[in-house]
Amino acid sequence: IYESIPFEKQYTDLKAGTIAEQIETALWQGNTASADVNLNKWDGLIKLIDNSGAAVAGNTSGITAGTGITSANALTIVKNIKNAIPARVKGKKDVRIFCGWDVFDKLVDGFVSANYFNYGASQLSYENGEFVIPGTAYKVTAVHGLDGTNRLFALRESNLYMGCDILGEEDKWEIFYARESMEIRFVSEFKVGINTAFPNEIVQWTLA
Repeated sequence: IYESIPFEKQYTDLKAGTIAEQIETALWQGNTASADVNLNKWDGLIKLIDNSGAAVAGNTSGITAGTGITSANALTIVKNIKNAIPARVKGKKDVRIFCGWDVFDKLVDGFVSANYFNYGASQLSYENGEFVIPGTAYKVTAVHGLDGTNRLFALRESNLYMGCDILGEEDKWEIFYARESMEIRFVSEFKVGINTAFPNEIVQWTLA
C-alpha cells in the first residue's frame, strides 16, 4: 500500500497554479450573470467599478475600436490615465495602473520606440510585469485578469479589499485515493471576493 499518491506534489502544484489563474481572472472579470462557471461565482472589479458609476473616465483621445490599442498610442493612453487621477490621490505611493499583458506588451514596444532609456533600466521590468511611467513614480502593472478586455484602471492598492475564510481553509484542499471506485480524487473549497472602498478615486479607461 502506498503511503502517498505518486506524483502528488506535481499534480497539486499544477492544480494550485490553474486555480490561482482562474481566481485572478475572476477577481477582475467575475460576473454572477456569466455563463462561464469560472466567472459566475462573484462580481469582479470591472463590473463593480462600472456599476458604481463613480469612477473617473480616462481620456480616450480619439482612440477607438477602429484604431485599437497599439504601440504607437499605448503610452498616450497611460499618460492620459495618469493625468486623470484625482488630485487627492496624486502622489500616493501605492497608486498603480493595471492593464492586461496584451496591452503591457504594446507599452513595452512604445517604451523602446520612444527611447526612454535615460530613465534607467529599472524603469521597465518585463519579468515582473511592471513599467514606471517616465517622470513619475507610478507603476503600470500587468495582470492576466485584464487580458483581452482593453480596459485599464488606475487606483490605490489600499483601495482594494479582498475577503476570504482564512481559518481552516487549508482543510478543504485534499487529494486522496478513493478505494471504492479506484480513483484519485481532488477536493478544494474556499470563499473569496473583492471590492473597492472608494470608486470615485479610481480612473477607468475603456476602448471607445
